[in-house]
Amino acid sequence: MPSAAEKAEAEVLFQDAKKLMLQKRWPDACRKLEASQRLDPAGGTLFNLAICHEEEGKLATAWVEFGDALAQAKIDKKTERIKLSQEHIDKLDHRLPRLVVRLEGPAPRGLQVYRDEVELREASFGSAIPVDPGEHLVRATAPKFLPYEERFSLTEGQTKTLVLPALT
Repeated sequence: MPSAAEKAEAEVLFQDAKKLMLQKRWPDACRKLEASQRLDPAGGTLFNLAICHEEEGKLATAWVEFGDALAQAKIDKKTERIKLSQEHIDKLDHRLPRLVVRLEGPAPRGLQVYRDEVELREASFGSAIPVDPGEHLVRATAPKFLPYEERFSLTEGQTKTLVLPALT
């Protein structure tokens, strides 16, 4: 439970972020909303953060946040926010870049695959996972094998299938 001081700081950050959003200063606004949400999580802050990330071009991030905002709006019985969150989710779905990672052969023991800093679980191989547009790095490692890395860029609506070659 946030303290009174944390709630006050979160409110100031939220209000500052709203002003920055009106000025279309998306990166600055998003940072303030992120800090506000960490201090005092709230459905309205989360919804605004999703809008901010969408405007900033972080489509997959926004899509996830709108999903979380939708779930919170249902709990809070916020009818208008439910409607708006769902509209944003639907609108973003076709714009999302997606990455499919497949293995060329059997997975060596101890294989770890990362997309940027996020570890990909074996169950996600073959699935089209939403990612933000831009530069990405996939890195695969396993004990006693040379690591494999591939850098690539994705644009809105693009799906990339990356086949990881057998590690040597």
